[in-house]
Amino acid sequence: MQFDPDHLLRMLNRGLNERTVEFSLRSAAQRGEIAIGTVDEFRDAAAKFQTCLVELVDEWIWSGLNPEEDLDYPRKRKLRQGSKAWNAQMRWLNSHSPRFTLTATGEPEYDFRLPPISHRRSSTPPGPTEVMQTRAIAEFVSLMQSPVKYNLAKCSRCERYHFRKKVREFYNGKSFCAECRSAASVEADRKKRREDKLTEAAKLWGKWDTLSAQTRSKYGTRENYLVERLGLTLTFISRNRSEIAQSPEGASHNA
Repeated sequence: MQFDPDHLLRMLNRGLNERTVEFSLRSAAQRGEIAIGTVDEFRDAAAKFQTCLVELVDEWIWSGLNPEEDLDYPRKRKLRQGSKAWNAQMRWLNSHSPRFTLTATGEPEYDFRLPPISHRRSSTPPGPTEVMQTRAIAEFVSLMQSPVKYNLAKCSRCERYHFRKKVREFYNGKSFCAECRSAASVEADRKKRREDKLTEAAKLWGKWDTLSAQTRSKYGTRENYLVERLGLTLTFISRNRSEIAQSPEGASHNA
């Protein structure tokens, strides 16, 4: 079974098309391969597919996180024996034996086939939700057979999944997709500019009482002094007055 990273991302981030799932399950039910369900049950099964797949993938990603260091070690990811993802794979592998097939270049490899909707071996047809959860597990098994499983990450900002182009030894605790990485960079720059403004404002705030009477008379107030010297607005100073005055530079000269 050829693993398709883009297909996995679509399923994780957007789920499956409810109408397509409904049609497939309804057809299987009419053939007696699965239990008959209502429209709502078929559509709910599609949602359960995504929920199940996300839970399994999250367990895999989180297994490489070190909360004490706030670092992510992708190459150290390891499912804990007996965990939900571990047990799900074991159940699936026990009922779907792998076989060898040939790659496009003629090399033999294990082929873990996705389970067909048909479950004729069972005397009691499975329900729509069970069928779709089984397919979600199969997709996870396929991921775990692929070397790019270490590249898979979840954005800390938008919570969408993405594949890193390269896998470093470790990352800081937060991971961003390309779109959010750009937004995070802009936000970081904005935050730094604000902090720089506050630092400079606090320095001048603390100097106010050391100025000559003539200089203080020229500016009138501390606030006007900051406006003229730093180009700040009165609104910015008013909103951050407490932080400016109570900073180490300005704390001893509170007005």
